[in-house]
Order: sequence, then structure tokens, then C-alpha cells
Amino acid sequence: MRGSQIPVLSNLPRRFTFGGYEESTGAGRRIVVYVSTAADNTCETSFDGTATPIQWDADEYMSEEVWHIIDAAAKTDNVRTDLLDSYGCVVDVPPVMRPTTDELLIAQGMNDHGTLREWHERITDQHHLLSIAERLIDRCVCNFRMKSKEHFLKHQERAKKKKAAEARAAGKSAEREDGVLLNFDALNDRFTNSVMVAKANEYREEVALPMFKILKENGEAITHGCENNQDINYGHPAHKIGLKQPLVYYAHEPAYKSGSTGNGSQKEDILTQRFDSDTQYYKAVGLSNISPVLQREKLSPLLLKGLRKFRCPRAPETVLEAILYDMTGPSLGFQLHAMAVTEPYDENVLCSGALNVTGFLYNHYRMAIESGYQLDLTKHGLHHVGAMFEHLMSGGGGLYEAVNCGLEDFAQRVHNDLVADDSNDYSNTSQLARRPFSLAWKVGRLETCPRKFQEAKKVVAWGISDRREYSNGFGEQVPVVGPKTIDECYDYRKFTPAQCKDAVTNTEVNVIVPVEKNGGFQVLDVNQVAFDHIRSKKRKRTDDIDCEDKMPAMCQWLLERDTSASLDMPEGGSPKWEIYMDSYKKCWKRWGFILMKLKHPKKKVCLLALVSPWCRLMFNKKGTPMGFEQMEFALRAASSSSFVEMLEGVLCTDRTTVDRSLTKPISKSPLFICSYITIHCTQFQHCIPRHINLIVKGLLSKENFFGPEHHGMARKEGGEGHELVVGSSSRRRNELDDQERDDSVEDSDDDDFDDDEEDDETKAKKKVECYLKRRMASLLQVDQGETLEIAVDRAYEYLKSQGGSGNKYNRFKIVMASGILIADSPTYRALEQKHDSELPNSGNTSGNHHSANAETKKNADDGLRKFAKSREPFILQVAGVAAPGECIKADGSPWDPSSIPQGAKATLTFRDKDGVLITGITYWDSEIYVPGNT
Repeated sequence: MRGSQIPVLSNLPRRFTFGGYEESTGAGRRIVVYVSTAADNTCETSFDGTATPIQWDADEYMSEEVWHIIDAAAKTDNVRTDLLDSYGCVVDVPPVMRPTTDELLIAQGMNDHGTLREWHERITDQHHLLSIAERLIDRCVCNFRMKSKEHFLKHQERAKKKKAAEARAAGKSAEREDGVLLNFDALNDRFTNSVMVAKANEYREEVALPMFKILKENGEAITHGCENNQDINYGHPAHKIGLKQPLVYYAHEPAYKSGSTGNGSQKEDILTQRFDSDTQYYKAVGLSNISPVLQREKLSPLLLKGLRKFRCPRAPETVLEAILYDMTGPSLGFQLHAMAVTEPYDENVLCSGALNVTGFLYNHYRMAIESGYQLDLTKHGLHHVGAMFEHLMSGGGGLYEAVNCGLEDFAQRVHNDLVADDSNDYSNTSQLARRPFSLAWKVGRLETCPRKFQEAKKVVAWGISDRREYSNGFGEQVPVVGPKTIDECYDYRKFTPAQCKDAVTNTEVNVIVPVEKNGGFQVLDVNQVAFDHIRSKKRKRTDDIDCEDKMPAMCQWLLERDTSASLDMPEGGSPKWEIYMDSYKKCWKRWGFILMKLKHPKKKVCLLALVSPWCRLMFNKKGTPMGFEQMEFALRAASSSSFVEMLEGVLCTDRTTVDRSLTKPISKSPLFICSYITIHCTQFQHCIPRHINLIVKGLLSKENFFGPEHHGMARKEGGEGHELVVGSSSRRRNELDDQERDDSVEDSDDDDFDDDEEDDETKAKKKVECYLKRRMASLLQVDQGETLEIAVDRAYEYLKSQGGSGNKYNRFKIVMASGILIADSPTYRALEQKHDSELPNSGNTSGNHHSANAETKKNADDGLRKFAKSREPFILQVAGVAAPGECIKADGSPWDPSSIPQGAKATLTFRDKDGVLITGITYWDSEIYVPGNT
């Protein structure tokens, strides 16, 4: 097979089998390679021999034929080794088979040229097969990257058109986006092959749907996905979503939207603004108070088993390894997050031990239950919209390919332009010295700050420079000395005018002037805090250290700067700094950097790269809601830092082209980490930034940040199996041995009962009653294949299990009077009948009857009046002649009580003394009917 004949596959070939020789009509013999995308298949080969390398004694004579065999085997081993070095994390191939040393010695001694020639041909054939396998994988990966980019750009174009149309409809300017547009429409999908789709389907069927089914069976979920949804009052206050709690929700018509949120109250406001104000929403699952026993015994084991199946085997070390994981399963961000949760903590294993950090397991609970709920709705034929299974896929891969390609091309253009520019002495053999990065300012530290905590910009700078030292414009100064709050640690407005002036002077003397004098390439944070302050006539402190929509003050300062002192030239006669390659317009807002160049009189290369704050890769801009707007800052920081690494790689080494290889360490590409991990996990997996930052910092620094000395989010111990329990209320219940909704373990975020006029006891009682109502409504839901009787029995068993006989009656009254069920619906009546059948039979069945006297009548009347007033259900058993054949109706016709079906309903109406019509409902209970007696 020629190289041009090797097919391009969408699915990555993961297992190879080398078949034997087959006769091919008109082409002689041919060898066959079998390819499988299944990782659990074994690699086989039909070639005879041993995989043990040939050990030839140096003193032993070696014929030319034997030398060729040994040389061919060594070269074939090298091809196999190279293949596995690149792709071995997900791919395997058969070993190279060769003759044993003894077989070679015997054949050589016998001058068996035919056998020696056959062995050489077989090894050569294996070399050919391994080369084909490597080329097949290469082309598959290349195709996947290209398709991912094309898919992303197609979504980009569609999203940009939609945004422009919305702007025009609102009467606003509809300018085209120059760079990447970050929003849900542009990133909510990715190019997939059949293996990726199959993996996502397996997750849904093996993890998500079973988890939601467990919740339904155990009274933890409310859903329209049941056979008796017409009997359930979904608008009941017990199901409202306006709580400061994480939950899964459903919006009624006209929205028909399902989803999850970390704060129900905020989500209700968002949904109300988006849809009709009359739209009703209900809480399908409350994520903060799922039974801890249920979590420990069923939910968490199921979830963790599934995550182990769909995780990547380890944190990827290279860009290629990460892409291979991404194209063989769910999104890399999901896989890596799952790996962090399921891998036990080991300080030497990157990204291990996340189960010990609060919030990581909860995130998988939230996404799995949301997906299971959506699947359940679909299974029952219910219409709903909203992002489905978003945590399993996103366009991060395409985003990376598109942006990275642009950065690589621009870096190459810079190199080429410098080589072609006669005003400097730079050539293809030049190597500029690497200089320490000049950043802006240090953040303060609380006394409680973890011992090994690392600030974001430091980790980024170290990641792309192999831990090269860097400096700060403000030196060792921090905004507030001895800060007491987090805000004080980052409050750059507290820097004084004198400190700002000193920072500018420090940057000028120690960073700018050395470049002007000696030439070189220097990277600087724009340090808007200092430079904007000294340039402002009103001396106001800046409110925008990112200045993404305007020219940074440092850039303007450089454009106006007189370089005569540095260049030993007359004042006013020296060259000035210029914006290089129109980078302010082309790159600042888009990629977060500006290149500036000084034409040195001695032709030295003087090049500056002004970059946006790298802390934005992990540290969010205060006042900006967490969302794609925040991700734009992260992407700019990732783009500028990745560009700096690319440009240094070509300007400061003997390379003449930008390194575009996929074997580049992930730590060298913050853009890759931002696209595949940060954006996916925060926007599509709904992880909070401080959790994801532990992964991001680990990938950049190649150090495990999940140890408690790196962060302050360690999960607190609290009861048996505490690491398997999520949700604030659930953890408190678990700590107190699962006291069922005990007053002392209620979630303080349950703000639906926060009436200041009520005492704590009343509030606690309402919370308990609310939980009871939701649990009963859930247990009464009839699933497919069930009967109403099964659901009623299940719910009533729960009712009985919560206390003694008195408690049961009291709870029954609460449920029936609450409105949680539609009055007089089949489910309502069935529950009534079940309760009636459980009441003790206190009637007289002995057959010793006597006529009612005045006292008996008074007791009966008083009892009936009592129940009529309270509207409570009761059982009435009366004595009298009821022998078969002797019962007649009021009109004289005979009737047989034994023929009345169980639960038959009779409606009695009469008017009281004031003429008011009274209606009563009674149900026949055949179990307390005794023929001839009652």
C-alpha cells in the first residue's frame, strides 16, 4: 500500500492485528492489517517468532544476511517505539516478531539462505505494517483537528449572524465581530465521530438515567414523567425554585425548559426575564438535601463507577495526548474532572484527590441528575428545550485550533518580517536572549492563606518559561499590608500615587532602558494601575486594569517617550517606539497583546510585547457575571501568554519556524488549557472557577494542587462515608447519623420559610412538612409499568415509617389538606382508601346487638358533628339486621351488600337547618363488612 492510498478515518484506530498472507488476484501475496476502535480488544499477530530482542555475541561470526535481519528488527522496533511514544496512551500494536538467536545461528551455520531471506522479509513486512499503522493514526488525528476547526468556524459564523440580526432588531449597530465570538451558540457543540457519540450514549444510559430513576423510586424527584401527572399539583409552594439552593428545575409552558442551577432564586429571576412572567417553574430535585443514606449506598457508588469508565487514564502531558483522549470519549474537560474525582490523592500524581475537595463530586451529581431528568422527560414523550448533556461535549477543541492557528501564523510573520527588515541585524541564525517577564503587582495574602498557595499570574509565567524568574513593576509591594479580607488582597485602588510613580520608574529603569540600550525581546504586563494613574490629569485610579476597549496607558507612554538618553543621541532627535505590524488594531482586543518596535541606530532588535494581565486566566474580573463575558478575559490572557511562548520559541532559539508540533507540553499552551478545560468546565459543566483553577494550575506547573497545603477547600469529615455525600443539608444530616429532617440539621439556605414574624420552632415545623409533601408527591408518581396501587402502597409505607400511629394520622392529614395532590383525583382517592383500610376495626362484630339508646345516639351525633367540623375522614360501622336476602332499599327493592365493590363511592347530600347544601363522600370497605351483623 502506498502512502497516498492510506485511508482517512474519523474514528481513531486503537487496536491493530497483523494478519497473515492472502493471495490477491493479479497482485501476488498481500498482508492484511485489521483495525479496531475498541480499547478492550487485544492485539494479535500471525507472524511467527519471538518478541525478545536478538542477543548476538560480539565474538560470534555474523553473516551479512544475519546482519540485515538484526538491523531490520532494530529499525522495526524503533518504528513501534516511536508510534507508542506518541499514541501509546490510547493505541496498542502487536510486538515485533523475529527469530531467536539460536535459530539464526543454526540457519547461518547451515547456509540456509531461503530461511534467512524469509525471516528478513517477514520483519520487513512488519516494518511496513507498523509504518502504515502510524500513518493511519497520523492522518486520523489530522483529520479530526481539521474537522473540529471547520465545525467550530461554521458555528461561529452562524452565531455571529444571529447576534447581528438581534442587534439590528433592537435598533443597535450590527458590526461584525473581528475575533472569536464566545457565546453558547458558538460553543455548545463539537465535531464528533461514532465512538464519541457511543461513549456519550453509554454515560446517559449507564449513569445519568439510572441515577434519576433511583431518585424517583426513593421519593427524591418530582417530574411530569409519570403516568398520573394530571393528579399532581406542580404549582404547589413546596416545589418552588426561588431558593438559594442548587436544584434541577422544569419550566411550564410556554417555556418547556429543563435544566439545573446552583442558585434557584437567581435562576428564577433569569427565567422570568427570558420567558413570560406567568410561566411557572418547579423544583424537580433539590440537590442540597438528598438522603445521605441513599447517596452513600446507591447514588455515589453508581456515579463513581461510571466516572471511572469515562475518565482519561491520567492527566495529559502533551497536546497530542489530550487530543487523543478528547477524540475517544466525552470532552477532555469532563474526562479530566472525572479523573480528578476518582483518582486517590497522591502528591506525585497530577490532578489526583479531588474527592477530598468540597464541590467536585457535587458537580457530577448535578450534571448527571440533570441529564437523567431530561432523559426521563424524553422517555415519557414530554417536550422540553434547553441544553442537553452539555457537560459531555463543547466546541473547546475547535476554538483552540482556530485561535492557535492564528497565533502561530502571526508569530511566524513576526519572525519573517524581522529577517526581511534591513533596519535591524536579525537573521535566521540570530537568537535573542530570554529576559525575565515584567509583570505588574503582587496580591496580598491573608494569615489563613494555605502554605503553598500560588497566585495565578505566577503559575502562568512559570508554566510558559520553565519557571524563569520574573519581576513586578510594584516590586514586593501589595495593595494592603496585612489584609483582613480577600477584597483587600486584590484592591489595586489602594496603591498610593507615590507607589504608582515608583512602579513606572522601576519599569522604565530596569526593563525599558536595558532593551533600548542593548536590544532584545522583552515581555511586559501593561500595568494599567501604575501607568494610567501617572498619565491621568485628574489623578483618578483606573477602574479597568484590562482596558480591552482602549489603548493601554503604557502603550501611549511608550509612543511619546524620548529615547535619546538611552541611545546617547541629542534630545528630540532619537527614534521613538512604534506599534509593530499594526498589532494594536489586530491583536489587542482579540488576543491581548501589542508588539512595539524601536528602530535602533545600531540595528539592534528592540522588541516589546505588552500583554494583558495573565491573572485573568484564573482570576475573574470583579463585577462581571460568571459567563462567556468573563471567559473573554480568560481567553485574552491565554492567547497572549501562549503567543509569548511561541514567539520566544522562534526568536530566542535556533529555530526558524514556529513550533507547531503536537508533542508540545500542555504547560506551554495556556490557550489549550483555557479552551479545553476552563471554558468547558465553567460554562458547560458549571464548575466554579476556584475548583477548576486547581486543575489549571496543576497542568501549568506539573504539580498536584489538590493537597490541602495548596487550597482552603478540603472536605470536612462528618459521619460515615462523608466523602460520598454532597449537599449542605445532606452532609449535616449525615454527620448526625441521618436524623430524618431533624430541626437541628435544616439547611440555613431554605429561605422559603424565612418569615421574621414566626419563631424558630414554627419555621422548623414548616420545613419538615414541606419535605413530607414533596416526598409523598414523589413516591405517589406512577412510573411506566407500574400501577397506581403500587405507588400508593410505596407512599403510604413511607408515611408509616416516619413515626408511631399518631404520627401517621397527623402526617396523612397534612398531606391531604396541603393541596399537593389535585383534590378528588384518582391518586387522591386511592390514597384516601389506603389510609381508610389501615385504620383499626373498632366495630362490634360479635353479633350481640341491641337497640340504640339515647346515650348511644348522643355519642354518635357528637362524633359526627366533630368530624363534620374538622372535615377529617372517619370510619362508620353500624349494627343492624343485614342478613342476605333481608336487605331492601328505601324504594323497597332488594339489594346485596356483598356485591358492592371495594372502594365504591357514594355521595350523600342534605340541607342543614339553614338550608345550606352539605355534600359528603363515603367509600365502601368490604373488609369490615360482616354479613348478617353490620
